[in-house]
Amino acid sequence: MRLDARVKLVGLCAASLLAVMLERPYGLALLCALASLAFLPSRVGWRRIRLLLLLAALSAWGAMFSQALFYNRQPRTVLLTIVPRQTPLLGPLTGGLTVYREGVGYGAVQSLRILLMLEVGLLVAWTTQPHEILPALRRARVPHGMALMVVTSLRFVPLVASEAATTLQVARLKGFCWWRLWRGRTWRTAAGLMSPVVANSLRRAGALAVSLQSRGYIPGHPRTSRRTTALGKVQLCAVISLVTLTTGVVVLRCLSLLYHAGLFYHPALRWAYQIARAYL
Repeated sequence: MRLDARVKLVGLCAASLLAVMLERPYGLALLCALASLAFLPSRVGWRRIRLLLLLAALSAWGAMFSQALFYNRQPRTVLLTIVPRQTPLLGPLTGGLTVYREGVGYGAVQSLRILLMLEVGLLVAWTTQPHEILPALRRARVPHGMALMVVTSLRFVPLVASEAATTLQVARLKGFCWWRLWRGRTWRTAAGLMSPVVANSLRRAGALAVSLQSRGYIPGHPRTSRRTTALGKVQLCAVISLVTLTTGVVVLRCLSLLYHAGLFYHPALRWAYQIARAYL
């Protein structure tokens, strides 16, 4: 909770790049384990942790199951045949449903990537207040208008969600039911639920614009801040470590891709190619 928002944003960007660059399950699993350990001192609550576990289980199941069935690369090793091709009706329609071992592994890698982004993203969202993000973005040289738009959008999210829940509750009291979607009236009612939410959002955005204009806010003009906090030594070391690690992984991965594509090779960089092939 007391960690600077700039450190959290750097960690979020680093996790995004590492989730894309890494292909070996060992590195992704290690990053997921480190992100899981970060939840221990965060005090986010057991209810949110259960939500994270549910989202992780659903994403992992969907990625692994879909890739296990529809993996089309070679070689492929058959683990289980659910529907043979000779099965009447279903066989010709589906071409046979088969579970492949390589598909399960590929789906596990994809699920680890999703889990890493879920953990880091939700951890940053649950432990950072919107007013902490604005000075962090300003210190990162983000234009003030864009930074204000990001922070305002984050503040609007819980309000819109609350209004949507209230509107849905009112509709339920009037007899609305999601399970009877085959009726045309229910579809019209479901579409009409968005009208008050959108109208209130537009009204709130207009009031905010008038408030900013009445206070003389001009996005392009330079602005100052009363409180400027510098990073501590520990947090500065954490930022430098994250940037160094991410840069090293990106460079090694790019060298490996250039080598496999036949575009660049240097004998002195064999150690880099071996590290990228073994661990990245």
